[in-house]
Amino acid sequence: MAVDILFEVRPPAAGESEALAAILAAMERHYDTAVTDDEAAAATARLLGGHAPARCLVALAAGPSPRPRFIGITLFAPLFPGTRFRDVMYLKDLFVLPEARGAGVARTLVAGVAQAAIDAGCERLEWVTDRGNALARAAYRALGATEGDRITYRIGAQGLARLAATGHAEARRPRPARCKPEE
Repeated sequence: MAVDILFEVRPPAAGESEALAAILAAMERHYDTAVTDDEAAAATARLLGGHAPARCLVALAAGPSPRPRFIGITLFAPLFPGTRFRDVMYLKDLFVLPEARGAGVARTLVAGVAQAAIDAGCERLEWVTDRGNALARAAYRALGATEGDRITYRIGAQGLARLAATGHAEARRPRPARCKPEE
C-alpha cells in the first residue's frame, strides 16, 4: 500500500538531538531492545559529535512543525578491506516508522547510503537482514540487491569477555612440542 508522505533525506543537524534520540529509541524498540533516554541521548551525542564510527542519514517529514520529526534513519560505515583492498560501505541499520512505510523512505535512505559509498570510493554496499523477513528481502531485491551466501556470526558482551580472556591465556601458555628436537 502506497503512503503519501513528503520527506527529505539528509544528515541530522546539531540542533536536532531530541528528534534523533527519538528515532534511535524507536528503532531499538522495533528490534525488541529496551533503551533508556540516557542511552539514546548518549548515542545521539556520539553521532552528532562525530565520535561514532558510523555515519547517519535521517528522513525528515515535511510540513509545518515546531520541532523536526524524523520518520526514518540509516546508520552506515565504511569497512576495509574489500576486494582488491577497496573499502566496502556497510549499512548497519535501516529503520522507518510503521506509519511511513510504503512512501519510499527506505529506498531513499538506501539511495543516500549508495551515494555516500560512491563518494567514499567504496566498491560495494552490503547489509544483512533476518532470513525470515520476507518483506524486507523482497524490498531489497527490488533495489537491485542480491542475496549473498555468507552466514553472519555474533558474540555478545559476555562471550567477548570470555573469549578475550581465553585468548590471552592461550597466548601465554607454552605449547607442547609436536616433535622431538634432534639431539
